[in-house]
Amino acid sequence: MSTKLNIRVIRQFTFLLCFVWTLAIAGAFVWSYYMQKNAILDMAKAEARIAFQKDALYRKWAAKHGGVYVPVTSETPPNPNLSRIQERDIITPSGKLLTLINPAYMTRQVFEQADKEDNYVRGHITSLNPIRKENAPDSWEQNALKAFENGAKEFSNLQRSNGREYLRLMRPFYVEQPCLKCHAAQGYKLGDIRGGISVSVPMALYADVSSRGSIVRSSTLATIWFLGMGLIAFGSRKLTKSTELLYEKNALLEDEIVEREMSQKQLQEQAVLLEEEIAEREMTQERLQEQAVQLEEEVFERQKTQERLDVKANMLQEEINFRMQSEEALRKSEASLQLAQRAAKMGSWTWYIKGNQVEWSKEMFQLFGVDEASFSGDIADVISLALHPETLPNRRISR
Repeated sequence: MSTKLNIRVIRQFTFLLCFVWTLAIAGAFVWSYYMQKNAILDMAKAEARIAFQKDALYRKWAAKHGGVYVPVTSETPPNPNLSRIQERDIITPSGKLLTLINPAYMTRQVFEQADKEDNYVRGHITSLNPIRKENAPDSWEQNALKAFENGAKEFSNLQRSNGREYLRLMRPFYVEQPCLKCHAAQGYKLGDIRGGISVSVPMALYADVSSRGSIVRSSTLATIWFLGMGLIAFGSRKLTKSTELLYEKNALLEDEIVEREMSQKQLQEQAVLLEEEIAEREMTQERLQEQAVQLEEEVFERQKTQERLDVKANMLQEEINFRMQSEEALRKSEASLQLAQRAAKMGSWTWYIKGNQVEWSKEMFQLFGVDEASFSGDIADVISLALHPETLPNRRISR
């Protein structure tokens, strides 16, 4: 095969490798875009679930307490659906008019406040059988509520509304005992699906994250693509040159023979260097042996040091034993003192002047008939217990 033919094959292989590399980078871009899109969708779902749990928690709190009373305003008029409740409206002692708002009324007002803000997570409380017509479900919520009746626990997808994209998520509400206060008349019983809360997370909140991620991803993959193409071009060029050099070497075989002879001479020189290295290693071995002797001497010195430490440890143990024996003797002495006081019907006491406190022995409590648990130790109380009332001074003891 000629040199030109080999170079043509190398170029064809290079073009094929560039095509495969470009397809791989494009596939990586599509895959990373798909993964980022799913990650953003998962984050939006997580935010929607957190919002639902928060709404359900404060709604459950209000239901547990039977609702809350708030001042009557134009935005919070009395709820006509609670007119059957005897204390729907009350007046405080100061003359302020309060009205009872149930969990649904409170939740609706919170959602209406969120609707007035831009890029807020929005919510809507709804049911297939609402008391208020304003709480009627839209078509998406109807599909979700019907899915709940068929056993679904959650319903979510992406939807566009007013030119904006939202992640909508809905979970059901089940009838609990506090719910029957307002909804028993509709025929609900415990455990029934009362309705649900739909949460709408604006995807615009994640637009910047997605945009930055796309820019970083595109820049990274473009850089990798350019590096790969550069390496392919470099490899192709290198391989072409190697092929040309191979044929040049075949033509310069005599020069190669001369180079081999020079290599033989270099090997001989290296052999001389190797002998010198062997001699140097032998000298190193002798130094290591000398260091080994020094190490043995150091080990012997450390053993002697360890023996001295053992002697000191034994002396310390003897001192500890002596102190333990002294403490045991002291305890026996105290026990003998207590026996002697008990036999002589005597007691001992100690007065701590700084704290004005007195400490009695057990025999003192028996002699004066005082309960040890109720003994305060105060000097004034001790004097009142130990002395006859007629002998007490007319002035009080300073505590």
